[in-house]
Amino acid sequence: MGINLMPVSNQNRYECSKLKVKPEQLNVFPAPVVYWIAESKFVDDFELRAVYWDSDLVGFIAYCKIPDENGNYWIPALMIDEKHQSKGYGKAAMKK
Repeated sequence: MGINLMPVSNQNRYECSKLKVKPEQLNVFPAPVVYWIAESKFVDDFELRAVYWDSDLVGFIAYCKIPDENGNYWIPALMIDEKHQSKGYGKAAMKK
């Protein structure tokens, strides 16, 4: 039970592509999930994860698995679907 971060795969990529934020959040998360899926095919250090609460897909995260020149790891995308926000899933995904 709880939050699980599962790889974005052929089995869940379409479901992930349907995730979206609230219209008023588009200035913070303007790129749809399908963009990050496509980008990961050309940027070798991106890892993609589908965020599940138990068996329900609730969000998406993209992070860099290789540190930059200063030793920092980046999370260029973390989003929780508009239907699942304000339930602590984003915070739980970050801890995971």
